[in-house]
Amino acid sequence: MIIYKEIENGWDKKINILGLRVYKRSLIESNGGYWCKQKYLFGLFRTIENKNEKKYFICGIKVWQKSKKVTYDMIMDVVNEKEKRVVRIQNRMQDLYYDMQVLSQVQTLHKPYLKYKRINEGKDVVLVATGPTNIYYTPIENAVHVGINAAIYLEDIKFNYLFANDYFLTNQKLNEDIDKYIGNNCQKFFAIPSEHRLKINQNNGMPIERHPQYRFYNENVLPYCLLDSKEKKWAVNIECEPFGDFGGTAFSALQFICYTNPKRIYLVGCDCGTSYSPSACRVDNYNHHIKLWESFRNFISTVYPNTEVISVNPIGLKGIFKDVYTNSYLEQNPDLRQNPGEDICILNECANGDDYLLSV
Repeated sequence: MIIYKEIENGWDKKINILGLRVYKRSLIESNGGYWCKQKYLFGLFRTIENKNEKKYFICGIKVWQKSKKVTYDMIMDVVNEKEKRVVRIQNRMQDLYYDMQVLSQVQTLHKPYLKYKRINEGKDVVLVATGPTNIYYTPIENAVHVGINAAIYLEDIKFNYLFANDYFLTNQKLNEDIDKYIGNNCQKFFAIPSEHRLKINQNNGMPIERHPQYRFYNENVLPYCLLDSKEKKWAVNIECEPFGDFGGTAFSALQFICYTNPKRIYLVGCDCGTSYSPSACRVDNYNHHIKLWESFRNFISTVYPNTEVISVNPIGLKGIFKDVYTNSYLEQNPDLRQNPGEDICILNECANGDDYLLSV
């Protein structure tokens, strides 16, 4: 025998004692608004309440009505909330306008990318970022090398491609060295950020700006449009799509690399750091960065399931992709070999383009 029974589902709530309804709460619509209706003592007493007033009934007869006092603060809260809503709508409309501008630019500026579609099929591509572990990497023979920003200062690597999202106002030497860089007949890619992204940079006091126009007059330079949308989207057909802006040049380069459809992608110097320069980089294992890399892992496993991703000397990316180490890095970090039960995969520093020759 059930003496007491209580049932609650969202707004609705019922309490029975010995099978008799002693309390019921429900949400009703009246006069264009919603009210909370509560019945007590088998319905003999009930109340109906909204945010402005409350009515009391005994045996179905209204005995009292209480209006909540409207204060100046309450009025201002309503006004402020409406103003915030208007600002949010204006900002969203402005974002959509900026997005439309980017999508319009892409139709012309991205046509040259079609020649790169699947160009690296069956090959190994190495993305070299500016994290401090990049100094332990010896170039894989016959691999295609893609660098970002200050990776050009790694003298042992002759880059085939070079990416830069931003123009660095506080490092003119880097800007000049990027312009002069030749590498392996290096093709350079410079971003065209959206107006919204530039505005955020200015508001945050970031010392980066749009690339000056003269940079795009060089024969070995192509622009790429960044779509600063709230919906982080990885580009697939970049000959007609903008690159997704994930706040880092490495992610722009990865979208291009995937488009070339390589057999393997090696990640070198992708240490979840905070700078475009190895000398200034601080490795923090930022959760924000790691989430972006996890997003990339989901993207490539879905769209490019036949492309393997390998982290070389991983720090922040450890465990996200296939992890391998160089002997020179292990010599500086001997504790990695001492973890019991953990296999260490070694990247043969004389690997060729047919296989990366791992040993354990």
